[in-house]
Amino acid sequence: MPFANTDTIDYSLTGGSGGYIYIKTQNTRTKNDINQNFSVEAQGGFGIGGQYGGSGGVIVFDGGFFLNETQVTTAGGAAINAPNNTNGCGNGGAGTVWFRNLDRLYVDNEGKQTMKPTMLTPPPN
Repeated sequence: MPFANTDTIDYSLTGGSGGYIYIKTQNTRTKNDINQNFSVEAQGGFGIGGQYGGSGGVIVFDGGFFLNETQVTTAGGAAINAPNNTNGCGNGGAGTVWFRNLDRLYVDNEGKQTMKPTMLTPPPN
């Protein structure tokens, strides 16, 4: 008996989260930078077959780092062929980048719209 034709596989997968990256240095003698040809990314995974994209990741730079914001990406994953994707509701929520020594937090989702907001609560005074 011949096997069934497996040229076409129908499946669907949700995108995974972007994960967490923590980079620390105690070097104060020289400039701590990342070569402009490289980037640090913790992006959410793409949803396939009607499923939704994963949330963006978290990157923490602990120490005096100097790099261009375009070298860091934590956006949520996009939904491919997800229901209502035209208004962005299938895309994953934004990720964050925190520069500890500057006490600066970036939240960016590369222009992807989402119905899964990234909530920020300021610390108490």
